[in-house]
Amino acid sequence: MASDGGFSYDAVYDMPVYLRRFYMKELEEWRKKNDAAPIVETDDLLEKRMEILSRAELRKKPHPGQIKALAAPERSLAASGAARGGKSFLLGMLALLSFMVPGVEVWVLARIYDDARSEVDYLKKFLNTLFFPHYKDIIRENFDAKTGELTLMSNWGSELRIRSAKAKGSITGRELEMALVAEPGWVPEELYEELRSRMSSRLGRIVMLGTPKGYGGILGRMLNLTGRDPETKKIIRMSPEQRTIAAG
Repeated sequence: MASDGGFSYDAVYDMPVYLRRFYMKELEEWRKKNDAAPIVETDDLLEKRMEILSRAELRKKPHPGQIKALAAPERSLAASGAARGGKSFLLGMLALLSFMVPGVEVWVLARIYDDARSEVDYLKKFLNTLFFPHYKDIIRENFDAKTGELTLMSNWGSELRIRSAKAKGSITGRELEMALVAEPGWVPEELYEELRSRMSSRLGRIVMLGTPKGYGGILGRMLNLTGRDPETKKIIRMSPEQRTIAAG
C-alpha cells in the first residue's frame, strides 16, 4: 500500500518497507540451516497476525470485537469497554505484533508509570510463551527503580518503553511506530501533539483503549482531529477514511 506522504507499507510483510533491509547474520544462518519457512502460507495480514497470536497465547482467543481492532487499517484507533472486557489483552496483542517487527519502537502510555507497567504484563507473557525457555536470552528488561520506567529490548532491535503522562519530559526526542494509550480519558489532551510529532517520519499508529469516560483528555483530541482540505485549503474534520495507512 503506497502512501502519499513519501512512505510506504509492505502489504505482505506488514512492516515499513525500509525495515525489510534489516539484516541479522545469526538469524539468516539459522533460517538457512533449518530451511525455515513462513509460519503461515498466506498473504492475508489478519491471518498472519492470528497465527502469531495463537502461538503466543495457547488458551484465550480474541473475541469478535478484538479481531475487528486487530484488522483495522486506520492509523488512529480508539475503543472503550467495561472492566474485564479484554482491553488489556487487546493492548498486549497489539504490542506484541508491533514488537515482533525488527527495529521498531513501541510506547505504552498511561496516567502514571505503575498503570503503564501493568499493561505490559500480557506482552511479557506472550513473549515468554513464544520463546520459552530462552526468553531471558532474547528479551532484555531494564527497570529504572528511581523513575519507574520499564524498557523491553529484543535481539532483533525492537524496543518497548512505558511512558507516564506525569513525566512529560520523557515524551520527547524519539521516533516511534506505535503508541498504545491505556485509559486515555485520564491522559492530558496536550500530549496528543507530542505523540503525533514522535511518529511523523514513520507514519506510526496511535491506539487508545480504556473504560468509558466521555471524550475528555487525549481521547477527545484525537477523535476531533482536523486537517486542511487539499483543494480548498480550509480546515476540516478528517474522516476515518483519511486516517488510514494507505491514505498517508
